[in-house]
Amino acid sequence: MENVIIKKFHENEIRFAFVNHGRLYTLLMVKESYWLLKTFDKDLIENPIHYKNLLNEFFSNWEILNFLAEQDIKISDVHVENDDRKKEFM
Repeated sequence: MENVIIKKFHENEIRFAFVNHGRLYTLLMVKESYWLLKTFDKDLIENPIHYKNLLNEFFSNWEILNFLAEQDIKISDVHVENDDRKKEFM
């Protein structure tokens, strides 16, 4: 995971952009009653195994983990949209 860019908008929206294996990905995290992580990337939505692998790298990235810690956001407080499609792979 390279070139991680994190932008926080207001108190309820965080956008992540990064390059992974030469491809640009973006993820959106919005605060509802919990933090919801989602993507609009059709390839990730249609391929839950690839999405799971990407999320594993995402949540293993020091820069992202450090940012979440600074914002007092625990990984356990983050829910993944359409999580039921990924549970079998996580």
